[in-house]
Amino acid sequence: MGRRDLIVRAAGVVLAGEIVVHQLRYLVAPAGEEAHGYLPLLGAVSVVALVLGAGQLAAVLERARSTGRDDRVSLSFLRAWGLVAGGVLALFWAQETVEALLLGAALTAPLAPLAAGGWVALPLTLLTAALLALALTGARAAVRAAARRARAQVGRRLPRRRRLPAAATLTSFSPLALNLAGRAPPPAA
Repeated sequence: MGRRDLIVRAAGVVLAGEIVVHQLRYLVAPAGEEAHGYLPLLGAVSVVALVLGAGQLAAVLERARSTGRDDRVSLSFLRAWGLVAGGVLALFWAQETVEALLLGAALTAPLAPLAAGGWVALPLTLLTAALLALALTGARAAVRAAARRARAQVGRRLPRRRRLPAAATLTSFSPLALNLAGRAPPPAA
C-alpha cells in the first residue's frame, strides 16, 4: 500500500466524515434557515468516494495476498486521527462559511461555523475522526496481515534443500570427473 493508495482512502473517509459531522451538528443544535439544497449531491459524491476507497482497499488486499508485498507506509492511530480531524474540520468550516455567504451574511461569514450552536461540531469532529482513524489504521493492519500470511505461505511451498550426510560428500575428485584425463583411446576397428 503506497501513499497514493492511502490518500485515496483517506479522501473518501474525510469527505464522508464531514457530511456526518454536518448532519449531526444540525441534529444536536438546530439552527435557522440554511442553504442545504446541495447536500444530496454532496452525499452522492461522498458515497462514490467511499466506494472508490473500498475498491482500492480490496485491490491492495488482493495484491498483498498474491505477492506478499507490503509497501510499509506507516500510519499510527494518533497521526491518522489528527489528519482526519483536521480535514473534516477544515471542510466543515469552509462549507459553513460558503453557506453563510450564500445567505448574505458576508460580515459574519468567517465565524459562521461557530454561530447558533456550531461549536458542537468541534467535539463531534473529534469523535467522528477517531472512528474514521480507527477504520483507516484497521485497513492498514489488514493489508499487513495479508502480506505476512502470503509470505508465510510462500515459505511453506518452496522445496527445501536436503543436506547430504557427511560420508556421502566427496573429498577428492578423480581426474575423469574434472575432465583432466586426457584423450580417450581410439575406437577399435
